[in-house]
Amino acid sequence: MNPRTTLILVVLAAALFGAVYWGEIRGADERREAEALEKLVFPDVEADAIEALAFDASDGQKVLLTRTDSGWRVAEPVDFPADDVAVDGLVSSLADLAIAVALFIGWRLRAMAMVQLAMVIGYTAILTVLAPALWGDPFGVLLKNLPIIALILVHRVLEEER
Repeated sequence: MNPRTTLILVVLAAALFGAVYWGEIRGADERREAEALEKLVFPDVEADAIEALAFDASDGQKVLLTRTDSGWRVAEPVDFPADDVAVDGLVSSLADLAIAVALFIGWRLRAMAMVQLAMVIGYTAILTVLAPALWGDPFGVLLKNLPIIALILVHRVLEEER
């Protein structure tokens, strides 16, 4: 390669680096804060603020779960301690369902991509700490999250280009 071509490539690489630095790195905190506010499906509700969940079964029976200092309890139809892990899983599943509905109807697609990304990375980080052996699972319990994260990022980039 001749020196002129090398110089052009170096200048282009420096310009690309500068564009990425100025466009992505500087001001990223402000952009993240704005996106965090934008991505909330229920911006005034925090997970820790949920004190009760009510469901109506298909047979008409009402189920009420309430949060107490010692954990979740089934308050209706009987008063009985609930399985905290199961209720937390239910709340998490409801969050997944809310994201799916938002994606299906096309509501704030870029924001939903960031919410998905945060949830997948959060699940992966928590499970990595609690059960690192899942990385070696033959069904790819955690390993599958890597291409999922890549697909979510591609989705977000494609939504930005629309």
